Amino acid sequence: MKNIKDKIVKAIIPVVMFGFMMGFFGPVQLYINNASEFFFNFKDIIGICIVMTLVFIAVPLIVIAVVPKKASSWVMTVLFGIALALYIQGNYINVNYGTLNGEKVVWSNYKSVAIWDSIIWVVCIAVPVILKFVKPKISELISKYGSLWIIAIQIVTLVVLVLGMKPKTQNNGEYIFTNEGKYTLSENENVIMFVLDCYESGDFAKLLDKHTEYKDMFKNFTYYPDTVGGSTRTVLAIPNLLTGKPYTSEGKYSDYINDSFDECDTYKILDEKGYDSRIYTENTFAPSDADINIANLYNGKKEVHNYKILAEKMYQFTACQYAPHILKKYVWMYSGDFDKAALNSKADKSCYQLDDDIFYEQLCNNKLTTIKDKAFRVYHLNGAHGPFKLKADATMSNKETSLEEQEMGVMTILNEYFEQMKKLGIYDDAKIIILADHGAYGIECNPVLLVKDGNKTSEFTVDNTPVSYENIQPTLMKMLGSEDPDGIKSIDEISAGDNKERLFYYQDKKSNKAVEYKITGALPDNAQINETGRTFKLFSADAKEYTLGTELLFNVEGTATAYVTKGLGKSEAGQTWTSGDEFEMSIPLDYNDDDELYIYFKLNKIQLPKEHVGVAINDEFLSWYLVEEETLNIRVPADMVKGKGKIKINLSLPDASFDGDERYVALLMNSVKIDKVKGTFNETRRVQDKNSN
Repeated sequence: MKNIKDKIVKAIIPVVMFGFMMGFFGPVQLYINNASEFFFNFKDIIGICIVMTLVFIAVPLIVIAVVPKKASSWVMTVLFGIALALYIQGNYINVNYGTLNGEKVVWSNYKSVAIWDSIIWVVCIAVPVILKFVKPKISELISKYGSLWIIAIQIVTLVVLVLGMKPKTQNNGEYIFTNEGKYTLSENENVIMFVLDCYESGDFAKLLDKHTEYKDMFKNFTYYPDTVGGSTRTVLAIPNLLTGKPYTSEGKYSDYINDSFDECDTYKILDEKGYDSRIYTENTFAPSDADINIANLYNGKKEVHNYKILAEKMYQFTACQYAPHILKKYVWMYSGDFDKAALNSKADKSCYQLDDDIFYEQLCNNKLTTIKDKAFRVYHLNGAHGPFKLKADATMSNKETSLEEQEMGVMTILNEYFEQMKKLGIYDDAKIIILADHGAYGIECNPVLLVKDGNKTSEFTVDNTPVSYENIQPTLMKMLGSEDPDGIKSIDEISAGDNKERLFYYQDKKSNKAVEYKITGALPDNAQINETGRTFKLFSADAKEYTLGTELLFNVEGTATAYVTKGLGKSEAGQTWTSGDEFEMSIPLDYNDDDELYIYFKLNKIQLPKEHVGVAINDEFLSWYLVEEETLNIRVPADMVKGKGKIKINLSLPDASFDGDERYVALLMNSVKIDKVKGTFNETRRVQDKNSN
């Protein structure tokens, strides 16, 4: 017993350092730095982190306790070397792999990184081991006091982060689309729309050529290869598709969502005709102030229902940061996977998520059931959106599959749904539209579209009539027994002479605008695609006089982008890249005090490991800064702002570079806040010029 106690006493400090770093410090630091991107709160992970810290400490101690005494000292030495490498990897090695947005990482482009990163790991582990051979006592002292030093640094870092952490805004009152009634259909009348994300019409055509058996599945369907979509990408496409209204209002995004649903006649007709209407898509597209009757639209909040999934994804996220380069491809993840923790098969009020494998699993387990009311259903599925993880049997793979296999998995889901409808005797008369929100390449204007009108009993048909998503809402109205009040034709009423010019709206990568395109001729090969000259500023908000301490967000609501006058790219769900080598904001601010002001830019990412940023305030140059982490904190003398009536912030970005997606970027903006100093202020390091290190 004494022998075991001695071994544990010797090893306890390096083991605690390892356990604290991987169980607590790593995930907590990553959470605080990315809190605005998560739907869950700090309190949701703190218990998980405490438990996992104990696990990370207990497992090595058990190993050390059971192995012979001589071997235990070597286990401790190797563990210290691994912990040291993890610490350096997670906190000092910054390689731009792109964001965790589902896009495939081309790991072969990082061969040099694999070499030098592996060398660092070998050195970190080998040096303590060699020192153990040569100077065992010195090796133990280094392990002990080196571990204490790293623990101390991490504790100080966490204290600073926690003190600077603002309470997370609660999403009470947020409107969400729940899972309620997801697998219910009418025993009499059904109008169903499947929205398969990011599915190019040409990809579907290739799938049919290779797998002709799918044509049997789509009996009674008509495929329209010459289809022009509405908008791209998803943030613009889904509301356009659901309402027929493109984002051309240049107002707040939430106002656009509400107004679009309010003005859409389809939902009024559905209500008048007594349909049980349900939409299953992301909450971003949920109207909060529209006079419509959508049965699963719930005034609630997204909550954690599955803490096991939350724990798995939090530590996978940590591994993305701390794992050596050669292992990162095995742990790399899609940030949207966190949303799976909001799923709860036992709670109808749980939030709907785009998880095709779970949709299929629940469909098979729960089965479709019928209700007496007429039913309108919209199902937004992940479809052909990357990363490609769906297998042909509609289960999820641990590694990447392929576009073709993911398409086959989607076909498995649709086939299961149709077969269950047939068993219930409700398939033949059902009216079904299968489409994508947008295509996959170029300006993404050619999404897949198939229509079953409930009347035909024919083989799979291909119709080359020129179709536009402008015809989708009139088609739905006709399925409901009504006509479009504006006289727009439904799809089955269009002739070859119609739709000579079709409009499509593209979210430009280099500006915060929707660009209107005119498409003439037949897609995909014989079309002319030209800009009309009309553009629409996206996600704008009122540029009101600023109140100190207010956090402005670079997201689709545009509370920050409203003040940007130059150098911002397209807004994404919760972030926006700078565009080009200069960024500028002009913020109305009536400031007459003598106190300094402090500007806090929170960043989700920087393009290079280090970004030089030149800062000018109200056209007066302040300093050069070297940004090496996800913050840019600037101390502004009062005389630069006092009595000016505004604060104009100009950032020179000489290190801006191409990101592989035709974008010239430097900083991925999350938010900005201006305030008087409160507590500790860590200004970003000033440097002499744009070449200084």
